[in-house]
Amino acid sequence: DMGVDAIQQVQHVGSGADLAAAIWGGTLYYANHTPREIVPLDIPTLPLMVVYSGQKAGTVNYVQQVRQLHDSLPDIVPPIIELMLTLVEEGRPALEKADWPHLGQLMNIQHGLLHAIGVDTAPLADIVFQARAAGAYGAKLSGAGGGDCAILLVSPTKHELLSETLTHAGYHVLPLSVNAAGVCLE
Repeated sequence: DMGVDAIQQVQHVGSGADLAAAIWGGTLYYANHTPREIVPLDIPTLPLMVVYSGQKAGTVNYVQQVRQLHDSLPDIVPPIIELMLTLVEEGRPALEKADWPHLGQLMNIQHGLLHAIGVDTAPLADIVFQARAAGAYGAKLSGAGGGDCAILLVSPTKHELLSETLTHAGYHVLPLSVNAAGVCLE
């Protein structure tokens, strides 16, 4: 919690998920509620791709934008946020069972909700829709949105095709190491 508190003091926003990933390593279930829930998951393989949109994101601005939308539409936005949390809860067993088609559906719905609250961008939407058209199980923007990356759930048999398609479209497929080690004392 001290690390997340430090992030909050500097940026005033952020869930701490990136910090948890760096510290714990591996694949995690992370829930940003009180108390925070961080559960290491034994997922031997995770067929993900990360694609950079070419646009740098401003997390603080997008979090503030969503907060303002939340406050101005109190009967609409909070239920959307609740549905997004439900999708995360539903995604955990799909992830643990390696049910990639189901997890992909949940990612696609999540992306639609993120679009609805205004954090999607044209390049991220393009990546997501090109990935789906090329056969990805699912795709969604990553993080706070507003740019940076999309994360794709892709069958290993379609990884190369998707990589070529998205690179040809001008996007950058980033190297990804799943289940990387976290912080350790040597």
